[in-house]
Amino acid sequence: MLVAPTRILFEGRERTAQVALINRGDSERSYSIAFKEYRMVSDGSMETIDEETVDNRFASPYIRFTPRRVVLKPGQNQMVRMMLRKPSDLPSGEYRSHLSFSVIPDAVEAGSRENSEKGISIQLIPVYGVTIPVIARQGDLHADVQLKELELRQIAQAETQELAFIVYREGSQSVFGNVEVEWKAPGQKPVVVGTLNSVSVYTSTNSRKAAVRLIPPEGVVLRGGELVVRYRNAEEGKDDMLAEARLALP
Repeated sequence: MLVAPTRILFEGRERTAQVALINRGDSERSYSIAFKEYRMVSDGSMETIDEETVDNRFASPYIRFTPRRVVLKPGQNQMVRMMLRKPSDLPSGEYRSHLSFSVIPDAVEAGSRENSEKGISIQLIPVYGVTIPVIARQGDLHADVQLKELELRQIAQAETQELAFIVYREGSQSVFGNVEVEWKAPGQKPVVVGTLNSVSVYTSTNSRKAAVRLIPPEGVVLRGGELVVRYRNAEEGKDDMLAEARLALP
């Protein structure tokens, strides 16, 4: 399947949004759509949770969407429409849930069994899906970001290097941006040697580990200069610099 966009943000007076679900396969498929709740931990992974906390409030109670189940032929698409309904006394803060799009196995897949002399064998069918964050902001929110603990390291079983770092976030809202690593050396023109897109740090954590694989152009050696890391805002309509850091190399 294909889902677009891959992130929904309700901010200011925005109250409606829509997401396109497209069947990219070669057969008819059924899909279920539902909200799921996650929290981000410091390594960037997501954990399923059942109860919200002060730093991980759910958006799902305030968002209605339709449809919840669709059947699509190959190449067919369906628009999923969402509406935000915030109560007048909703406390200031950021609210987040994740909209999950899952393929429903058909009757043949789900019931595939075969009898044998030793008993019954059951074939397990994996369920494929896509999950996107849906964020609603209330009030005047802010976030401050810093990039720290930069470290250049060799990638195991590879001839390339990566730049590891930690994104530190403080404030009342999450951040979402793209990372660019530029190499600068005396007498040489600065050149981009690595990028990493769609890096989020949600309000459930104050830091997130990240790493960018470095691919220098032919003839460029990462010695005797510095790596400049820039984390730029990737929210729609924004392009401001969230944070910048440098690592000098001998």
